[in-house]
Amino acid sequence: MRYRVLYLIKFEDCYVENHAVENGLKGQTTINMMLKKQYYQVFAVFFKLGCISFGGPLAHIAFFHQVFVRDKKWLTDSAYSELVSLSHILPGASSSQVGMAIGYLKGGYFGAFIAWFAFTLPTAAVLILMALVIGNDFIEIPNGVIHCLKVMTVAIVAKALYEMASKMCRTNFTICLLFFGMAINLLFNYFIVQFATIMLSILIGFFYDLILREKSASIRPKHVILNFKQLSLKLGLIHLFAFVLGLCAFYLLMRLFNAPLFSILNQFYWVGSFVFGGGHSVLPLLHSYFVSEQWLSNDTFLVGYALTQAMPGPLFSFSAFIGASLQTPYPPILMAVLSLVVFFLPSYLFMLGALPFWQHLRSSPIVQSILISVNATVVGILFATLYRDIWTVAILEPKDLVLALGAYIALTNFKIPPWLVIIAPSGLIWISIILLETL
Repeated sequence: MRYRVLYLIKFEDCYVENHAVENGLKGQTTINMMLKKQYYQVFAVFFKLGCISFGGPLAHIAFFHQVFVRDKKWLTDSAYSELVSLSHILPGASSSQVGMAIGYLKGGYFGAFIAWFAFTLPTAAVLILMALVIGNDFIEIPNGVIHCLKVMTVAIVAKALYEMASKMCRTNFTICLLFFGMAINLLFNYFIVQFATIMLSILIGFFYDLILREKSASIRPKHVILNFKQLSLKLGLIHLFAFVLGLCAFYLLMRLFNAPLFSILNQFYWVGSFVFGGGHSVLPLLHSYFVSEQWLSNDTFLVGYALTQAMPGPLFSFSAFIGASLQTPYPPILMAVLSLVVFFLPSYLFMLGALPFWQHLRSSPIVQSILISVNATVVGILFATLYRDIWTVAILEPKDLVLALGAYIALTNFKIPPWLVIIAPSGLIWISIILLETL
């Protein structure tokens, strides 16, 4: 019996029709091949980013912008800025959430998982290995190399922020919001201030739309289709319900069973659920539990955090180091993997739970005005983060500033790829240190 079945799937930013014949086997095979190619593309690009994206969440956002907006053109500037804004409103690992959303755009749920897995794998694997050998022959990265990585990060992030500001802050209103976001977060260095600033920018955008509706209509962004139609509101609610269920489940398991495993996983899930302000803000929360409860020593904790700072992937990968270092009766690698997955799980559920609501709400004229306000404020917050968390620890001497300016010129004028700007000078410094120690 012959019949035709029409398949409509997204492939390479377009829809492909596949007509199946003979029980639909041929068409289904074609779809499977296309999906496998999509998954491979997502894995390949995120794995490369996981190997070269030094500098923390802000640098990750800069790398993502370069790769997915400018190079591969998977997203427009407007769509990407919306994902960045949404990730800053939600708790969790902001840069990883942006990566998950991009992975979902290309490959659905499994694409989101692949994006997270590939981006996290390089750093997590190295941190687990370092945790296993930290008590024996520890391989120390020279301080000069780490400092060079920080200086290069200044140039990369500055270039990305300049490009974002030039696109999203073109009016007096948005320039004032950029300054507002930057000033508040420079003067008050608390992660709750960042969240409050974004919430205030939402109110500013709302009242700006009401008071100057006709004027604001001329600067509203066009409706951006993020292609999350297959993620319905019902599925979004399921993800948010799963998040709440996880909170209750880990807490009940900890209370019902007197086992270290459930206590540790409960702590990781709760910290991952309520952390705002990026990966740096998890330090006091994790320290107060794992060191105070004597799961691991303070020295081990600080060494692991320093190593994580030198790694290219997400700072939340620090959980893998902690899991592998804990003094428990369980295998270290098992604890590392469980700690890593549970720590990132709230970020995954939050992002996929919020995306369908975001897609439905953002078409509203008021929401579009709010987006203008939030996007400009987020750029200001990122500028404040660049100065406070990167510039102040990287630009310590005039030679650091010269090196950073040289890297910036290489990126902007000579179009040198960011990964080469990072690896070339850092590698030369490391080789020089080795030669000096040998001679």
